[in-house]
Order: sequence, then structure tokens, then C-alpha cells
Amino acid sequence: MSERQKALSVDDMSGFSGLIGCFAMAFGFMFFSMFFGMGCLFLWMIAIQPALQVRNAAAWVETPCTITQSEVKGHETYSVEIHYDFEFNGNQHTGNRYNFFTMSTGDRTSKERIVARYKEGTQHVCFVNQAHPSESVLNRSAGSSMWWGLFPIPFILVGLAGYWFIFFGRSKLNLMGKVAKIQQEAMTSQQRSEHSERLSATATRVSDQLSMSDSNYDEEDLFEEPGPVTLEPDASRFGTAIVLFVFAAFWNGIVSIFVFQRLGDWFQFKFDGISDLFIVPFILIGFGVFLAAIYNLMASFNPRPTLVLSRQLIPLGGSAQIQWSFEQRTGSIRQLQLVLSGVEEATYRRGTNTYTDTESFHEEVLFETSDPLEIREGQASISIPSETMHSFQGGNNKVQWTLQLKGDIPLWPDISTKFPIQVVPHE
Repeated sequence: MSERQKALSVDDMSGFSGLIGCFAMAFGFMFFSMFFGMGCLFLWMIAIQPALQVRNAAAWVETPCTITQSEVKGHETYSVEIHYDFEFNGNQHTGNRYNFFTMSTGDRTSKERIVARYKEGTQHVCFVNQAHPSESVLNRSAGSSMWWGLFPIPFILVGLAGYWFIFFGRSKLNLMGKVAKIQQEAMTSQQRSEHSERLSATATRVSDQLSMSDSNYDEEDLFEEPGPVTLEPDASRFGTAIVLFVFAAFWNGIVSIFVFQRLGDWFQFKFDGISDLFIVPFILIGFGVFLAAIYNLMASFNPRPTLVLSRQLIPLGGSAQIQWSFEQRTGSIRQLQLVLSGVEEATYRRGTNTYTDTESFHEEVLFETSDPLEIREGQASISIPSETMHSFQGGNNKVQWTLQLKGDIPLWPDISTKFPIQVVPHE
């Protein structure tokens, strides 16, 4: 067996990565199923079922009744409590349903108006189910209150969005990436010329700013130690996960104070329309930050790349060699891409607000492969276009060059690590 076949057979044994990916997919499915399932349950309980009851009650028999009890109940959320007696088919019955919408709300005034209308001892009409006389209602119309039954829809939408991402999102994103790549490769020579002109304009604009800055390169800035240098990533996924976990704990801790106050009523299907709707975005933000923390924590277990640049400083129009390798197994990585990019940041004030605009003036795919051997370790050449701008850090402007290593991992957070490099004006 050849060395290449051995390497392929070893990488194909990466069942552990596949198992973790399946676990992540199952976890995501269960998590979003809670949103979708609870949303559907609440939608049935407080919207669909009452609407069906309103439709069925259209055929119920109008019957005289006497109000025996009428009051507003509740402290923070309110509902009406009305009891009435009626006779149907020679038998006495008691009812206690005002309408089919049973959700408590914070609007006490409207409840007091209902109680004032149905005072104890007054005569009214109720509507009785002739098939089951024990079922009756005073008001069989839908009313504006039933619109609060749409409260669970945001939860259903979150669940559906999660399902879409789990089953279709990654493939759609990959397809969009391939289409973008084809479009980029299909750029005409005229478009390339216009693109080069924009790059030159960017370089000229930043060069003009540089001429007025006190950050000009001197001989000390251009001095470099001979030999290769190991690049450092600009951020740690594990560190990002810790920051997000801390923020999620702080945010959800505050939100949970208000949630626990309402939890008892929610279990009894009593909802305070306005205040409950107001707290939903804060709950969703907390869940989103927590999910982002989980995502970054999962990404921190990805194979860690090491990039070695053949020189510390690369001049405009110059070139260098870049080598990469991974410490851990790379069998889970299906595709690897190395991208060179140059980005300009400009910070300015408009009134009392501060804005930062970011523009990518250069992006080039240096290397792309799906070969397991080349994914594990390899090298590529870097050439910095002479018409672009060198690295620059000024008061309100910054030009930064980076090497980004992207690795596609099915059913798991992808590898996406940026390594800043230093580009200088000349040797």
C-alpha cells in the first residue's frame, strides 16, 4: 500500500469527529424542537382551540340566564370571574365562562367594564350547547383579545429557522460560496481593470493620509530578523466562548428575575399580553448569546493550525512562502482554503457619534484543496501587489493584511482563523 493510500485510510477512520457532528446536530434538533413544540402547543391552547370553539358556538342556543357572581380576579394580570344560572330543557345549570379567550392580561380597565356590564342579579342571555347543556358561554364572539393568541408565533419561527439551518442551511451556504467563486472567476478583463483602479485609488487615499501621519516607517521599522516566523492568530475561539458565557450568565441572570415572576402564570396558561411580549426579545437574545458561546466552545476543539512565514516583513511587490500544519488529526476537514486579504478601516465622527467604515481592497485565494495530505500540511506562495497599500496604523485609519485559513467541517463549526502579517513599503 502506498503512503498516500495509508494516509487516506487513516483519515477515513475519523469516526469520532463524525460522531461529534451527529451529536451536535441532534442537540440542535432537540433545542429548536423545544421552541417549535412549545410554540405550537401554546398556539393551539390560546389561539386555534378558542377559534374553533367560537365557530362551533355559532350554532348554540340563545338562553336567558341570571348573573350570580361577577368580579375581576388577579394582581399583576387580570381576568373576569362570572357565574350565571340558566334553565335548559327543564333542568337547572350553572355556567362560568364569559368567552373562549381565557388568557389573563394586564388590562384591568377592560375587565372592570365587563364586570360592570354583567352585575350580580342582572338578566342576560347565554349560549348553550344543545348536545351538552353543561357547556355554555356569555360572549361567543372572537373579540380583539384573541389576537394575543398569536403570542407563540415568534417561538415557532425560531424553531423553524433552526430546523432550516440544521437540514438545509449549511448546504445552501456552501452552494452560495461556490456560486460566488464561479462569479469571481468569471470576472471579465474590464472588471479586473476597474478593480485594479479601485485598489490604486485606495492606496493613493491611504498614502495621502500616511504622509500627514506621524506613523511613517523608519529604518527601525523596516529592520527584520533573518529567518522564518511563526504567526499568531488574532483571536482564540476558547477565549471568545468564555467571554460569551460570562455575558450570557449576566444577561440571562437579569432576565430570569422577570421570567421567574411570570413562570407560575405561564404554566397556568395565563399571559399578560404587552409585558410578556416585551420580554420575549430579551429571552431570545439570551438564548442567542448562549448558542454563540456553545458554537465557539465547539469550534475551540477543532484541529489547530500552525502557520510559518518565511520572513517577518513582506514589502509591496515582494513575495514570501507560507507553510501550514495541524497538530491534531485532520480527517474531519473536507476542504481547506488559504486566503490573503487586505482591509482598510477608517474611523470618523458625525455629530456626536463615531463611525467606523471597513473596506476590503484586496482578497486572493492562495491555495484551495480537498486532498487529505495537502490539508494536513502544505505550503503556498504569497505575492503582495505593488499597487496596493502597506500595513498602517494611524490615529483614525488602519490598513491590515491577514492570512485566513478556512476549513470546511460537516455538521460542526468550521475552521476560520486569521493571522495578521506585516506588509512594509519597501525592503
